Amino acid sequence: MHEGVVARVARLGRSLTGVQEDVLNTVPAERSRFTTLGAVVAGTALMSMISMVIALSCVFGSLPLAGLPFVLLWGALVLSLDRWLMSSAAGRRPRHRLGKLIPRLLLSIAIGFVVAEPVLLAIFNTAVIERVERHRTDEIIQLQSDLLICNPVPGQSAHTAVPATGCGELRLSLAGQEAEAKGAELTALSGQATGLGRQVAADAETYAALEFAARQECTGADGPGLSGHSGVGPNCVRLRDQADQFRHDHRIAENAQQLTDLTRRIQALSAEIGVSASGFAADRESRIAEEIAKARHRQGAIGLLERIRALGELVSEDRRIQVVVWALRALFVVVDALPMLVKALNGSTAYDAVVADRLHHQETAQRLIAETEAQRVRLREETRRQEIAARQSAARRVAVRRVLATTIPADESWEALTSARARYLMEESPTPQRPVPPGELFT
Repeated sequence: MHEGVVARVARLGRSLTGVQEDVLNTVPAERSRFTTLGAVVAGTALMSMISMVIALSCVFGSLPLAGLPFVLLWGALVLSLDRWLMSSAAGRRPRHRLGKLIPRLLLSIAIGFVVAEPVLLAIFNTAVIERVERHRTDEIIQLQSDLLICNPVPGQSAHTAVPATGCGELRLSLAGQEAEAKGAELTALSGQATGLGRQVAADAETYAALEFAARQECTGADGPGLSGHSGVGPNCVRLRDQADQFRHDHRIAENAQQLTDLTRRIQALSAEIGVSASGFAADRESRIAEEIAKARHRQGAIGLLERIRALGELVSEDRRIQVVVWALRALFVVVDALPMLVKALNGSTAYDAVVADRLHHQETAQRLIAETEAQRVRLREETRRQEIAARQSAARRVAVRRVLATTIPADESWEALTSARARYLMEESPTPQRPVPPGELFT
């Protein structure tokens, strides 16, 4: 019983190579070879299923139950493809055999690259995940920085450059944003107050000098440009008028009052902005936290493309990793292409010779059958043409006898015969016939 189970398992393994058992019975020495090839084909299919499991786990975080049919389907597809490649590569002539093996070997290598990538991701899983998480952390930090830059607290000057992509989509709708308008108004009022303050200070200094000169003249003080006579004389009146005129022309009192009003407005706006800015900052912090949470949620589980990109970065940064990755990739490619490699290395076997002979005999038999059928069709067509010609000849003879049996004159007999012959030719003859002269009618 044990031997029977082993035989059935071996037969099943050989069936994976596409071998024909009735042909293999003629060369029993080839059984062990094809049993081993069947194990190789089963191994490549199993490796492809493991690769699909890893790929689906990278996409969904874990292998879902709904993904099991895809795993089995992928394994069956690779198994069927390898089986076809093995069974269709048989041949006796080296050139013909090489022409079959090369494209099939290239196809196996391409499948090997596809199968190898998820397995490599599993081998370098720790480094790949670390790199992906670092990228995601950098993206979150950059997003937070851009949100802070594009939503500054009113009243605070931003010293950081705006992001290269602009702030269009990074602007947040925040409470207290009216403080930005107040901040702009405060800046304008501060500039206005600064300019007006300089003007008021300069005018006050000039007016004070004029007032001092008039007072010196009126008190009789000695000095350059002074008369030295006390009392309200002409010079005293003139200097006082100059001082009063300057005060009037330069609106010293009005400007001083305006400066006072500006100062009060600036103080009030500063207080309002301080209150709004505190609420704005709290709301901004809350909204930025929400945006960061949304960004983390959008990142989700680490996907397959992120892993592939991270593996590519690791390979490009470290030559040692590059050598290891390509060595492993070549190993998996060779393993996946192993059935075709073994087939190519074995060369033409006795089984291949028997299969080639059978194919040749089948092709010869098919060609003979086709030629026989074509000859049968030609004979059938020739027989049909002869039957048609015989019927036409019999019909002509009957028509001639009918004309000869009549008792009408010769000229009328000739006309009747000609009419009968014309009717026959119009109705039954496939090609027009020439008229029969009277001299040939009875010959």
